Formats: sequence, structure tokens, C-alpha cells
Amino acid sequence: MSGYSRAELIGKPHSIVRHPTMPSSAFKELWDTIKEKKAWSGLITNMKKDGRKYVVDSTVVPILDIDGDIVEYIAIRHDVTEFEQTKEQLSILNKAMKHKVDELYSMTQTLEEQASIDVLTGTFNRMKFEEFFNLEFQKAKMQRNKLSIILFDIDKFKSINDTYGHDVGDEILKDIAKIISKNVRSTDTLSRWGGEEFAILLPGTTFDSAKIVANNLKNTIADHKFKSIDGTITASFGVAVCNDEDNQEKLFKRVDKALYKAKNSGRNLVVGEDELL
Repeated sequence: MSGYSRAELIGKPHSIVRHPTMPSSAFKELWDTIKEKKAWSGLITNMKKDGRKYVVDSTVVPILDIDGDIVEYIAIRHDVTEFEQTKEQLSILNKAMKHKVDELYSMTQTLEEQASIDVLTGTFNRMKFEEFFNLEFQKAKMQRNKLSIILFDIDKFKSINDTYGHDVGDEILKDIAKIISKNVRSTDTLSRWGGEEFAILLPGTTFDSAKIVANNLKNTIADHKFKSIDGTITASFGVAVCNDEDNQEKLFKRVDKALYKAKNSGRNLVVGEDELL
């Protein structure tokens, strides 16, 4: 196994085949065990005559005389180098596979986020809103809880784009998304419905409470000083609440009508479904 001849090994200390990677503590444990008249078993990494390493599965047994004193030791060794190399390669392969799986998981999460987030504003997009809308609507029906919805639109947004350019318009959209996000609950869902229109789901919220939220948001936007334009920006709001006869389509049509009335009644208004004819 070692590449040495018998003559080259007889009378030499074991260190002639000891590999530098083997810690002294391993040999201390070995000697402490066999001096206690107990057998020791373990793996030892040795070094061949040509410098290559090899691994032996060793069992060292103390031989006792009739008085119970140790007279010699017998070591039985099996070369398990290929087996250990295979284990090491498998370990490396497993680590590489785990790293790759982690990478793929991270990529999947990123792709899922990208698929549900509006790139410009960082809010949920329309597809994700519809997913949340379906979920919250079913929960409200099953648990008999209130579910209100706010739909709002930035007033005269086309004029902002025409006057200041689309880059400024994009900054306005991002600023308003931040303003709204800071002024709704963590349980509420803000989404960009499309263009300059946003939707907010308010689980467990009555119609009156939702109107108060909408008015607060309207005033916060109107009072905000936007750095990229002169003057103020306003928004129009529609508010509706889920009732016992509703389906999702009926509920959304009512809040859409309420928003439409707010925009056609002078803008910078909150109109609830109770004001619809």
C-alpha cells in the first residue's frame, strides 16, 4: 500500500508514512485507547513513498500476556482510498447541487416577484391585484367580513406628461405610490391597475371607514409638494363595499362607476357607491 519495500520500513518510525494532514490528536487518541488495553478503529490518512496520499481503515488491537500486560499490538489495515475519494467527490457534488438548487430557488423567487410587481412603482400589478381580489373576496364571503375597495386616478395626468414629459410623469407615479403605501395598513393591498389608476383592497373595513381612508389619501396627495413640477397634483377616488348579493364583477363595476362620477363632477373628490343613481 505504501510503495515502500519491507526492508525500507522495518525499524523505522510510523511517521515515515504519516501524512501531514493527519492531526496529532488523532494519534494521541489511538495510543490513549490501546494503552488502556482496548481496541481502536478509525481512518488514517498515510503518505506513499512517492508522496501521494492513501487512506486506510485501521483496527489496532493490544495483545496481552497471561498476566494481562500488553506485549504487542496487531494492526489490521484495509486500503479504502478509492472509497474515500468517491465519498469526497460525492460530497463536493452534493454541495455543488445544493448551491445550484439554492440559485434556482432564488431565481424562481425573483421571477415570481417580477411577475407580480409593477416595475415602475414597485406596487403589485393588475394580475396580482386580481389574485388578491379573488382571495379576499372569498374570505369576506366565507367569514362574513367587510371588504371595501378604493379605486383612484391621478387628475389630468396626460397634461402632466404633455407639459413636463414622460420621465417626470413616471416620477409622479412613483411618488404617489410611495405616499399611498405609507398611509395604508400593512393588511391593505395597493396595486397599479393601469396607467395612472390604482386600486386598494381594504379587508375588514366598512364603507364609512373606507371613505375616511380615501378622503385622507386625497388630502395627503393634494397637500404634497412634488419636486418635479410646479403647483399641486390631485386625485379622484371611488369607494365601494362588498354586499351579500355581490360577485367580484358587480363590486368592481360599482367602484369604477364611483370613480368615473368623481372625475366628472370636478375631480379631487371622493365619491362612494351610495352617491350613485
